Amino acid sequence: MNFKKITIYLLKISAAVAIIWYMIHSGRLNVRAIYGAKDNFGLIILSFLIMLIAIFVTFYRWKLLLKGQDIILDNKEIISLGFIGIFFTSVLPGAVGGDIIKGVYIAKKVKGRKISSVLTVLLDRIIGLAALIIICAVGLLMNIKVVLQNGALRSLGMIILISLLAIIIMTSFGLSRRIRQNVFFNNLINKLPLSNFLNKIYDAFHAYRYKHKYLTYALLLSFVNHALNITIFYLIALALGFDQLGIFSYFFIVPLGLITMAIPITPAGIGIGQAAFLKLFEWSLGTKTTIGADTITIWQVIFILISFVGSAFYIAYKKEESKH
Repeated sequence: MNFKKITIYLLKISAAVAIIWYMIHSGRLNVRAIYGAKDNFGLIILSFLIMLIAIFVTFYRWKLLLKGQDIILDNKEIISLGFIGIFFTSVLPGAVGGDIIKGVYIAKKVKGRKISSVLTVLLDRIIGLAALIIICAVGLLMNIKVVLQNGALRSLGMIILISLLAIIIMTSFGLSRRIRQNVFFNNLINKLPLSNFLNKIYDAFHAYRYKHKYLTYALLLSFVNHALNITIFYLIALALGFDQLGIFSYFFIVPLGLITMAIPITPAGIGIGQAAFLKLFEWSLGTKTTIGADTITIWQVIFILISFVGSAFYIAYKKEESKH
């Protein structure tokens, strides 16, 4: 890592620390309330266990996408690379930083299938995001009165619906045989920068046209994963003594907050997540509250604790790599 990258990384960590410090000292993050969650430790332990299940659901989703490219890895390799990805997600900016590392390692492991293997990592993230957007859209419709009363939520709702439409169009284009064989479309791609790479990515995705069941299963597993995460947020809020919102409100609060945290600004979305969930809960309640920031803080602590299992897999992987 060169000096410039180190400087940028340190600045992003500093940004996370600064946001947390500001929120604590301005009363937007209630450390006392977070500590008080220990009185409902059973709910926190349950949240921890559910998050583990949610993580293993994503591992199986990735395994299916690899199968769709005729890439077969055993469960040990899937779990190892999966945890390595999660570990780097917790230390690199944004919620997708770990995907880059996982993409590098899977490309090394699957010789001769670099494009296809890396595509599965990218596609795993996109399908997860697509499911998140669909749940968010449904959640916004289920809470339409609250959304219509708040200008910011209305704007976010429009962005979500446009994003959903864009994903549907891009998926249709990617799987369509007619479009792939269209002379004008192919000429257009060939005129773009990195056209050779784009064609390889396109062909790798187009291969799912004949194995679309893997895409369907991956999407369904994404819904399961997000439902588990929504449940975790609800349980943590209950542990904090908050029950003013029904669980259906979490169907748009949690997806919107998690999408915001994916922006690569701070490691694991720390600081960004607090600010996003603070506002989302306030908009939903129509009053000032720290519950959003408090809830995501506990969620992040649980995630980081689990993610550090990946450090052991990473060390073992590097040792194995050094032998060859």
